[in-house]
Amino acid sequence: MVIAVTGVEYFYRSPFFVVIFFCICTCYSIWGNFKVNLQPLSIIVGFVILELLQAIVFGNFVAISILNIILRLLLAYIVVQLCGTRFIKSYIHVMYIISVIALIIWIIVAFSPEIEQTLISKVANVYFTPLFDQADILYKASPTILVFNLHPIAREIIYRNSGPFWEPGAFAVFLNLSLSLNLVRERSLVARKNLFFIVAILSTFSTAGFLTLFITIIGFVLTNSLKPSRYVFVILIIGVGSYMYESIDFLSNKVIDNVLTASETSSSRFGSAVRDLTDLMNSPLIGYGRRAENRFGNLATNAALNLREDLDSEIHRNNGLTFLFVTYGLPGAALYLFILFMFFKRFCQLANYPRLYAWFAFAALLCSGFSQGIFDRVLLFALLFMEERLRAENKSIKKFNQVEQLKNRF
Repeated sequence: MVIAVTGVEYFYRSPFFVVIFFCICTCYSIWGNFKVNLQPLSIIVGFVILELLQAIVFGNFVAISILNIILRLLLAYIVVQLCGTRFIKSYIHVMYIISVIALIIWIIVAFSPEIEQTLISKVANVYFTPLFDQADILYKASPTILVFNLHPIAREIIYRNSGPFWEPGAFAVFLNLSLSLNLVRERSLVARKNLFFIVAILSTFSTAGFLTLFITIIGFVLTNSLKPSRYVFVILIIGVGSYMYESIDFLSNKVIDNVLTASETSSSRFGSAVRDLTDLMNSPLIGYGRRAENRFGNLATNAALNLREDLDSEIHRNNGLTFLFVTYGLPGAALYLFILFMFFKRFCQLANYPRLYAWFAFAALLCSGFSQGIFDRVLLFALLFMEERLRAENKSIKKFNQVEQLKNRF
């Protein structure tokens, strides 16, 4: 359910699914053995206080908007409390199943446009039309068969694998996160799940996805290989990566085009970053909040009312990292990212894994966030709550070890 409302095409667009899944989890919590942990709730309190402060400053209090963020945070909190540290293992396993199914469908559809059209007309448009109204204006819903999104942009130069997510780049984000976590669990780059994750990432043909994969593999090699060999591996990886970057058009040309058009349009990641950072200077402490009206005024209001479709592109932003800062301000965004980093650090600590790897895993997530708007999604909220859960687990293990040492001493 967390993965579904985070980015699966059929579920993530409508807030009603968040409400439904929240109710399901709440009922299960009442029936099951749910233990309330008050400390992580401070994260929810922090979000609410900042939202209320923004509402006061910009004179734009919208109760349903604040309720929406509270429900998404509570959904993440309840699921983490129910699953405990098994949440990470479960996430990896679900993404593994998704990657296997997606690769099979991708291979079939890539070589047969006729099958793709049949799936769209006979399955997607018949059985998987949106159940609720779509809240998103700029990104229209694409045909989906639930386990695979038949996105129109996928069939361009080469057919790209979107999995069930909103686009290929988004699929690459969550595959890379799965890979970075499973490398810590299995300590092997060639473990079965990791190989499937890597192949699935390559099938997305996502520029940011490839760069994130590059960072993740370099981090794994540097923190696992023996000293004489690790540098050979790194040089080899950098050489192969450089060759691929220069040889494959959608890598080098796309990056160059994004940089060159940064001052002309907000549709590129660099263009969005320039505009986000410019706006951030006008409200560095609390940002502008999630309400577009706070930042764009009547422009956003008219776009929300769908009075002029061309207004959507004028308020469009797709750099998730800089959007995080302009949404919550410098202190709030910095604290958010610090907790995410501590999640990776504590996860490495719990797995008795080199903590240096946490820096690479965190850098890989930032790279993903630079490309996609992910920091306001339920899965990332869950990682914030997991940080506290991992801290408690590490503290418990440390205390147990101290007790065992005392027993052995006496």
